[in-house]
Amino acid sequence: MSEWQDYLGKALVSFGESLTKAGPAEPKDDPKGMLFDPFSYWGSSSYGGDYRQRPSQMSFDMLRQMSTIPLVSSILQVRCTQVASFARPSLQENYAGFRIQMKDANKSPTRATLKRIKELNTFIMKTGNYQDDRVNYLRDDFGIFLKKIVRDSLIYDQMVFQVIPNAKGEPAAFQAMSAHSMRLAKSSADGGFDYNPDVPFAVQVFEEQTIAEFLPEELCFGIRNPRSDLEVGGYGFSELEMLIHTLTGYLYAIQYNQKFFSQGMGIKGMLNFKGTIPERQLRAFKREFASMVTGVSNAWRTPITNSEDIQWINLHSSNREMEYSQWLDFLIKVACSVYMIDPSEINFVYGNTGQSSAMGTASSIEKVTESKDRGLVPLVLRTFNFINKYIIERIDEDFEIVPTGITTKTPEERRRQQEIESRFLKTVDELRAEEDLPPLPDGKGEVILNSTWLQWAQVQDANKGQEEEAQEQLDNSSPREFDFESFLGDNSKSPSQDDDDPRPMPDEANDTIPPDQENDL
Repeated sequence: MSEWQDYLGKALVSFGESLTKAGPAEPKDDPKGMLFDPFSYWGSSSYGGDYRQRPSQMSFDMLRQMSTIPLVSSILQVRCTQVASFARPSLQENYAGFRIQMKDANKSPTRATLKRIKELNTFIMKTGNYQDDRVNYLRDDFGIFLKKIVRDSLIYDQMVFQVIPNAKGEPAAFQAMSAHSMRLAKSSADGGFDYNPDVPFAVQVFEEQTIAEFLPEELCFGIRNPRSDLEVGGYGFSELEMLIHTLTGYLYAIQYNQKFFSQGMGIKGMLNFKGTIPERQLRAFKREFASMVTGVSNAWRTPITNSEDIQWINLHSSNREMEYSQWLDFLIKVACSVYMIDPSEINFVYGNTGQSSAMGTASSIEKVTESKDRGLVPLVLRTFNFINKYIIERIDEDFEIVPTGITTKTPEERRRQQEIESRFLKTVDELRAEEDLPPLPDGKGEVILNSTWLQWAQVQDANKGQEEEAQEQLDNSSPREFDFESFLGDNSKSPSQDDDDPRPMPDEANDTIPPDQENDL
C-alpha cells in the first residue's frame, strides 16, 4: 500500500510540474506556413532595422487626398461626431457615454472599488495623470482623442495611439498619433510567434526616414478590417481602398457638371447662317450674341458659322441622356453602403420630400437606427476594446471601460420600452431612477402599472385583512373553563342519573329493574 501511495505521489508531482511548465492548453509547436510574402518590398530604417511598406494601389498621400472629397468628408464628420458623444462618463444605460466597471459583475462594490473607478474616470477624461494644469490645458481631452483616432481609422484603417508609461511601467498617459506616418516593423509582420517586448513593433516614418521606434506595449496599431493575404503583412483594408472605382466615378460626374460653368465644354448648340454675310457684320453679331448668352467663365459660348439661311442646330438635349442624377445617386449609395451608414445621416434623403415612409418601407428614423446598429455600434465597440487592451487592463485588470447608450434607441422607442417594462418588470421608482429622477414621495412609486395585477393585489390584501381580523377576534375572546364537578354531579348519585330523571335505575346488586317499575320505562 505504501508503494502505491509513493507511486501516486510521484505521478501527481510530475503532472503538476508539467502544468507549471507548459500549461494544459498550450500548443506543442508553432503554426506552420507563411503569413506574409518574404519577397515584398521593405523600407530601410535609419535605426538599422526594416519596416514593411503598405501594399496598396493607393499611397498614404492619395488616401489623405481622397478623404477631402465632399462625400467622404461628410461621412467622416458624422461618424467622428457620433463616436465623440461617448467621451463622457454616464451611469445611465440609455444615454451615450462610457462607464468604468468591474469585470466580475457578481462582486459588490466597496469603497476602495469606487475610489479606483473615480481615479480611472479622471485618468481617461484627461488622457493622463498630469498634475500641471498648463499641461492639461494643452493636451487633448478624451473627446478630441476619439475623433482623431476614429478619423484615421476610417481613412487608413489604422487606429494608432501611443501609451506613455510611468516609472513602474504602467500607462501614465496616452495620445493619438498620426496614422499617416506609422509603419509596421519587420518583427511585427513575420508572424509574431516569438513575442519579444524589447523588439520594435512599429516605426514612425517622416520623409522616408525612420524617426522613432515603438515597442509592443508602447503603441496601439488597431486594425478594423484585417486580412489574411500574404501580401498585406498585417495592414488593414481601408474603406477608401474599397471605393477607388466608386469615388473615381463620383469625381468624373462632379467634374462633368463643373465643366458647364468653368471651361465652356458643355456646348448647347450651334448657330448657322444660310447665305453669304459680310465678314464685318458677322464679327459684330458674334460679339453682340456672345455678350448676351455667355455664362460664367465663358461656359456657354456658342459657335457661329456663315451659310445660307439661319438655322439652330441643337447638339445637347439634356443631361438625362447619361442618367446623370441616377448615376450620382448610385455612387452615393454605394459609398454609404461600404461605410455602413444610411444616406439620410448625411442629408441625402431619397423618396418624396416630407414623406416619413412609403408603403412597405421603413421610416427615416428606423433607417437611421438600423444604420447606427450596422456601422456605429461595431466602430464604438472596437474602439473601446483597444482602449481596454492597451490602457485599462494594464493599469488594473479587474476593471474595464464599456460604452453606454450603444443600443441607439430613439427617445420614443425608449419611452415605449419603459412603458412595457412598467407593466411587469420595473416599478415606477426604478424607471425614474433610470432617468436620474428622485422616487415619488410616501412610497407611491413602489408599484407596477398593471391594472390586472393591482386588482389581484387588492383582493389578496382584503382576504389577508379578513383573516387577520378573525384571528384577532379569536385571540381577544376569553376561553371557557370546563366544570368537572357539574359534569360528574353528586358523588351519591350514579354518574348516568339526573335529579329530574324519573326513570328507574337498575338494581346495583344484580343490575335488574324491579317488576313494579318496568311499566315506568
